[in-house]
Amino acid sequence: MYLPTKTRLPPYFIGIIFGYIVYKYKNIKLRRPVRYLAWVTVIGTMFGLILVHLVYTRATSYSPLRSALFNGGARQLWAIAQGCFIILCITDKNGLMNRVLSLPIFQRLVRLSYSFYLTHLIVIWYFVGTKRSAVFYTNIGTIHDFMGDAICTFVISIFWCLAFESPFVALGQLMKSRKGKPSHSSSDMDLILPLKKKKEIM
Repeated sequence: MYLPTKTRLPPYFIGIIFGYIVYKYKNIKLRRPVRYLAWVTVIGTMFGLILVHLVYTRATSYSPLRSALFNGGARQLWAIAQGCFIILCITDKNGLMNRVLSLPIFQRLVRLSYSFYLTHLIVIWYFVGTKRSAVFYTNIGTIHDFMGDAICTFVISIFWCLAFESPFVALGQLMKSRKGKPSHSSSDMDLILPLKKKKEIM
């Protein structure tokens, strides 16, 4: 249920729908009580799904109904909560959450998010596949493994992004600019083009 592509399609389509909503209604204004209620609902839903996942994975008995409800709805609810979270950040520009997520460090890290996603399974499979003895999991040991995997994936994703993703994005932006359609996004070009040279090209 985790790896097949078809099980990933509903959240993908939900993301497309929310992307259209953001594009179409990005200037919408919500009243303060509505915003507060929406924030509480979204954050409560996300934490609720995490807690339900813990209960579901630690259950000692198998229930077909519980399994069907969780596997059939958890990803969709998470995608909807994420979409509402993004919309709330856009409509509540002066809110605390939007200010935190708009910090420069997150603007830099978000450029590596797709490369991080593409390379993290390789790192996990490598470390799991090279184990030759039984593993006894503990909370501290799991945190240690997570931090090690995250750092290795972060380093690999930098090289992956610089070698494959950013050059092609920058080429696409340059082609648009030569056709008289200047691109307003320079985040990927900043990764591979010096500032002075970039100004000459643009």
